[in-house]
Amino acid sequence: MTDQNVIELVHETLMVGTVRPKKVPKGNKKQWRWRCSFRECLEVCKKLWPHTVVKLHDIEKVINHYEPDIQDLNDNVIDFAMEREMRDV
Repeated sequence: MTDQNVIELVHETLMVGTVRPKKVPKGNKKQWRWRCSFRECLEVCKKLWPHTVVKLHDIEKVINHYEPDIQDLNDNVIDFAMEREMRDV
């Protein structure tokens, strides 16, 4: 992205990651990069998931990697053993 203000807005809105300039050849317009990694990526994916259409499968792969015990979003089956354990705690 060549507009630093947009990249900084993304960074401030999501509250994760880093913003840095990208090295570009002399004469080219300066570019900016926002990036996040590992658990920060999970936070971003969880925030974007309800609004995603195009890359939904990729976002779900990240969420499933870090939190595999969460029920599938289309799964309406209740695990009664887990519910009883949670109620007894």
